[in-house]
Amino acid sequence: MRRFLKISGLLVAGLLLLLIALSLSLPYLVNLSAIRDRVSQRLSRTLHAQVWIKTLRVKVFLRPGLSAEGVRIKAPRYLLTVKSLKLYPEILPLFHRRIVVRDFSLDTPRLTVHLSQKGRGFRLQEFLKKIPSLPALSARLSRGRLQIYRQGTSLLDLADLSAEVSTQREQILLEASATAPFLEKFYLKARINPRELGLEGRLEATHVDLSRFRWPGLAWPIPLKKTDLSLSLAYTYEEGGLVAGFILTAPCVKPQGLQLISCAKLEGQLTLGPSGWEVLFKNFEFREPLLKGEGRLAREKGFYNLAFKVQELDFKALRERLLPFAKKSRGLARFLSRVKAGRFEEGDFRAQARSLKACFRPENLILSARVKEGALSLTHPRLEISGATGTFSLVTGALTFRGAAHLKGASISSASVKVHLRDRQAPLWIRARFEGEAAELLEVARSASKKARKVLAKLSASGPVSGEITLSGTRASPKVALRLRPEGLLLRDPRLPFPLRASEGLFRLEKKKITLSGMLLSGPFGQVVTSLEYDFSTHPARIAVREARGRIKFSVLQPLLARIPAMRKIIKTYRLSLSEADLEALSFRGPLSGKTLRSRLIFSARLASGSLYLPSLDLSVRFSQLPVRYQKETLGFGPGNFKIAKSELRLSGDLQLSQKSLSLRGSGELESGLLEHLYRRYRVDRRFRLRAPLQVRHLELSRKGSQIEMAFAIISPAGALLEGRFERAPHFWRVEGGHLAYAGEELHFSGQKIPEGFRVVLQGHLSGKSLSALFQQNPGLLGQFETDFRLDFHAQHPLLSHFEGRLSGGPVKIPYNGLPEIDRFALIGKGRSLEISRLEGRWGPSDFRLSGELEVVPHYFRFQARLASKHLDLPYLKEHLRKKGTGKRGPSWVGHVSFFVKDLRLTSRYRLSQAKGELFYRPGEGRVVLSEARFCDLPVRGEYVFGKWRTLKLALFRPQGELENLLTCISPHKEALIRGPYELRVEVRFSGRRSLWESGEGEIFLHSPSGEIRRFGLLAKLFGFLSPIDLFRGQIPSLEEQGFPYTGLSVTARVEGSKIRVEDAHLEGPGLRLFASGDIYLPDGRLDLTVLVSPFKTIDTLTSKIPLVGFLLAGKEKMLVSFPVGVRGTYRDPKFVPLDPKAISQGIFNVFKRVFQLPAQVVTPK
Repeated sequence: MRRFLKISGLLVAGLLLLLIALSLSLPYLVNLSAIRDRVSQRLSRTLHAQVWIKTLRVKVFLRPGLSAEGVRIKAPRYLLTVKSLKLYPEILPLFHRRIVVRDFSLDTPRLTVHLSQKGRGFRLQEFLKKIPSLPALSARLSRGRLQIYRQGTSLLDLADLSAEVSTQREQILLEASATAPFLEKFYLKARINPRELGLEGRLEATHVDLSRFRWPGLAWPIPLKKTDLSLSLAYTYEEGGLVAGFILTAPCVKPQGLQLISCAKLEGQLTLGPSGWEVLFKNFEFREPLLKGEGRLAREKGFYNLAFKVQELDFKALRERLLPFAKKSRGLARFLSRVKAGRFEEGDFRAQARSLKACFRPENLILSARVKEGALSLTHPRLEISGATGTFSLVTGALTFRGAAHLKGASISSASVKVHLRDRQAPLWIRARFEGEAAELLEVARSASKKARKVLAKLSASGPVSGEITLSGTRASPKVALRLRPEGLLLRDPRLPFPLRASEGLFRLEKKKITLSGMLLSGPFGQVVTSLEYDFSTHPARIAVREARGRIKFSVLQPLLARIPAMRKIIKTYRLSLSEADLEALSFRGPLSGKTLRSRLIFSARLASGSLYLPSLDLSVRFSQLPVRYQKETLGFGPGNFKIAKSELRLSGDLQLSQKSLSLRGSGELESGLLEHLYRRYRVDRRFRLRAPLQVRHLELSRKGSQIEMAFAIISPAGALLEGRFERAPHFWRVEGGHLAYAGEELHFSGQKIPEGFRVVLQGHLSGKSLSALFQQNPGLLGQFETDFRLDFHAQHPLLSHFEGRLSGGPVKIPYNGLPEIDRFALIGKGRSLEISRLEGRWGPSDFRLSGELEVVPHYFRFQARLASKHLDLPYLKEHLRKKGTGKRGPSWVGHVSFFVKDLRLTSRYRLSQAKGELFYRPGEGRVVLSEARFCDLPVRGEYVFGKWRTLKLALFRPQGELENLLTCISPHKEALIRGPYELRVEVRFSGRRSLWESGEGEIFLHSPSGEIRRFGLLAKLFGFLSPIDLFRGQIPSLEEQGFPYTGLSVTARVEGSKIRVEDAHLEGPGLRLFASGDIYLPDGRLDLTVLVSPFKTIDTLTSKIPLVGFLLAGKEKMLVSFPVGVRGTYRDPKFVPLDPKAISQGIFNVFKRVFQLPAQVVTPK
């Protein structure tokens, strides 16, 4: 026995040694490198990827197996690395270079998958079809990790992955667990039948945070931040359909951070098929937030369908959890912005849309429920409703509510709301009866539309009100109707110059129409009870005021009135300022425009005090206790007290705005300040300024446009009475009933001025003392006059003129330009003639004595007069008698005046003495015949015809005279330019239409045998031109120093047309002779003369000094040489130029030869 045991032990030991030897020698007996390469190549071809195997080992001891380490498989879309892969193949097939594996395990596998940008969705049925037939096999996986990316973004990351898979002939069993960032633990158990394409199993997930889960094509209907859910799901997939029952729970613990739900349980079933999917929520009960009910979510025929019945819901708590998710969901945000709180019962929620996200848009859902303590918020119009109790529904965007509610600061006893949350063109209806603060109602009105917000933006209201508000129309174009009963409502608006408080009465706003009935309005402006209707639907706005009475303060009300253009113009133009006014009555109906206000406004009031400015008088007027009334564009006032520049008057009147007419009545006293201002304003001559103060017994003034009528009776401080009636219109004035009385003297006067003439009636006796008692200074009556005279003067129809009575007196100053003084006058009217028996006086420096007769004949006024004067100044009389052109035809005159004037001043330089002649005149023309006169010691006769054609004839003859006397008289500086005797003979005639110099004829002759020229500008400039020439050097005298004595001077000329032709003019002096001829043009004095200047010299000197001369005169003993010069320009600015010999005509040369009596010959140089 012991031997057996010993032999058995040796056999066992030998077998062990053999096994050890085999296990150690198996790697050398089997070619592992060839197997590794073969496995790598085969896997590369199969997987279309690069495969690396770092080490491949065979283990025989204990359990035969094949171990691969450092396995790496890389493809374009994935990367798989395995730390250790253990295969347990059958041993014998290895000797035949075949691998048969029944069991394997993976240690630390890591699979990274990169999905394409647009990959196909996962199809479970296709996945099952692609599972190949597998032999019986079992596999284990430990410490694995699966990562899935798309464009660098991680979609799924499963860590600590462990799994066991076993394959049988017709099924695959899988059990796996893992962790992920979006859940704490994941467990999956499945049985897969590849042949029948079936799948069933169970799935569990704990502490799931859906906000961290990402997968292609998956989008949550609402943005999630954090969840803590546990899910238990049993599923079955067969025949292309998936059915899964699930239970979803959330723990009843205090949430860490914000969670969508907590303390909740949800049971349901998911059905997924080829045509769609459906989720049934058989029972859900949430405590936080409170939500109980059941529902269904499905996708069918391309639409998402939601149907939920809610037994109870605390929407305020649910809204707090949904509010953070609304940032990425416009539909949810819009819904949550409208519905803010409420406990809903018997709720029904239905929705249908193309996308799940769109199901939460208001226009795609139907919602109805009973609500308590509900809160709604609308933007257009803005309504913040709280404490709402009633029935609430939301049908495809249309929100409906009936019940009661509260606004901030207001109580709504009943309300009816229907508004579409999305369609601004849908019908709008909101009606509410309320009591509360007006400020809340104003906010609602502002939010009705952009236009309402713009109009009411700066309006503020405070105070209790009650009433009813109705909003209709559409959200895009709402219509507001409002009924208010204010109880001390205070309104403020920058557009109003003052706060406005409304009490009592009724306020209505409907269809752009405001109605006030019996409302008391008060404020800094005072208080007014009014009833009115204001319609601003038209432009301009229409207003109807039926009643307005009370006391107003104009200083506060003025900025409001200034907004009306017509009133603003009146206030600005007249600087109207009022203190207080008692408004007695006011009515108006029509558009709110300046024209309608003027024509339809009716009011009456009493003004306590005020002031205004009169632009036409440049005066400020103060008044007090003034009644005013207005109707049909007529403003009536008074009687009231007025104070103007310290003058006190009591006035009344009417002002017609349409016709711009004024009527004024009153009496009072005019002080000097007011009168002096009026005198300066209207430039009243000091001679006609009345004394002050003036007692105005009676005054009536009517002004219509430019027409004025005035009746007055005034008394001066000295007791002079002036009364009458005055009327003025364009081209017309009239004075009637004029009466001036003082100290027993009386003058009755009347007059009328019309375009055709005037009428004057004077009767009485008056002296200068009466005028001095009325005026500040005597206006011109230095003596006295008596009159009983009537004058009718018609310029266009002379035969209608008439003179009757006597008028005499003097001296008197006529109020005319230059103030002519009449020393004595006596006029007698004799029907159609007026006899001037005596008229003596002075006018400026002139004096006159006139007598004659004025007679009326058909078409003319004919005069015959005799005039005598010591001195007559024609420039002065012409200046003061010149009239401005009025475009009107004056009277036609015809007549004759014989005159004798000792000294007749023609111009500032020239005058006539002992002038005697006659003047003949008829319309448009006249003739003055001067029979005798003297001009600068020259006897003158002549004739001057004026009219359309003017003619002047002059005849002067002086056989013997002195040039010194003549030139001293006519020279500007009264200097004796030339001395010597002379003989002068002039007979000329000038005529023309525009100028006398257009045509002329006549002769001029002047001769002086000897004398001396001291100053003569033209001759001096000619000498200055010749003096530098060698021919005349030493021969030219200096007129300034020594003069130029001459032995002969003569001029013979003729007037031809508009020029004087000098035929023969020569001057002979010591060693020098001058000869001239040519033309002098009138009236500018332009010269065109040829002058020959000749000194006496020998032929040798001339030929040596001047080889070329103008021409040579040859004689037996002497040669006379003349130098030709042309004179151009004017007398004051002559131009001298040397002339070529060819320019000297033969006629001039012959005259020259005849004058000097010398032989001559013209030599032209080659």
